[in-house]
Amino acid sequence: MTDAPAAPWHILGAGAMGTLFAHRLEAAGVPVILVGREASSRRMHTLRAAAGDSERTFTAEGPASRGPVHRLLVTVKAPAVVSAVTALAHRLAPDAVVVLLANGRGYREALAPCLGARPLYRAVTSEGAYRESEAVTVHAGVGRTRIGNPDGEPAPPRWFAAGPGRLPRVAWDAAIEQALWEKLAVNCVINGITALHGCRNGALLTEPDARRDCDALCLETVAALRALGWPQLAAALPRTVADVLRATAGNRSSMLADRLAGRETEIDYINGFLVARCAAQGGRLPRHAALLERVRALQPPIAGRDADGSHSA
Repeated sequence: MTDAPAAPWHILGAGAMGTLFAHRLEAAGVPVILVGREASSRRMHTLRAAAGDSERTFTAEGPASRGPVHRLLVTVKAPAVVSAVTALAHRLAPDAVVVLLANGRGYREALAPCLGARPLYRAVTSEGAYRESEAVTVHAGVGRTRIGNPDGEPAPPRWFAAGPGRLPRVAWDAAIEQALWEKLAVNCVINGITALHGCRNGALLTEPDARRDCDALCLETVAALRALGWPQLAAALPRTVADVLRATAGNRSSMLADRLAGRETEIDYINGFLVARCAAQGGRLPRHAALLERVRALQPPIAGRDADGSHSA
């Protein structure tokens, strides 16, 4: 596997989360190339945070650019993951590292044709960021990021120490599969309800209708986690959801942001994945299935999928 410190990280998706990690990696001395929808040799991006603005100019490529990709961080929204990675697959080196930072589950199977035997590493983050303009990203909330191999890899590989491992608040997680299920379950309870009610996260604690829907969906998610073999996550879920809602009370979920912007939401990769996984075992999730259809009905017809945009916990 490529270990040369000078090997750049290609970041697929020049949206909020992609820009945030591009700034952080470059500040740590890791070379970065942004891969967006359009080619541009150099592009200025400003990161606005509580500590002050940081301006950095990144090499920016379009998907048709040439040259091998040895390290790839995928930060596009869930509906665009498969098409975006597939478009870049011909450039992936045989030993390429691919890390996916996206909401939802079900990507391994969909990406198998273009990844081949390469492992698909996953990242889970509680960082919050949104695009204020085409050139300005706001770091709205400081969080922690965990990276690991869902197929199992106890110790961090060498590429991790030479790249993401240099960053504060980024850690290797040998139990990333559990972290992914926890993240999925929380998103299943929160995101769709906020999109449906058009409210910020905190309303699920204070608004009677939103809270009732949230509590009922949480109970069904607890039952689903138990049926799928995650009893400890199930037992902790109500408290976990309440903690997230309190910590992010003023935030708009990424699904609400997508709905308000007229973009395709990630509902099929979150609640839709859970409904399908339970159905495969003969189970039914009527509340999740109903929410899935209601959020789908709110989406306008989408001619093309937007690969950029905000991404938050």
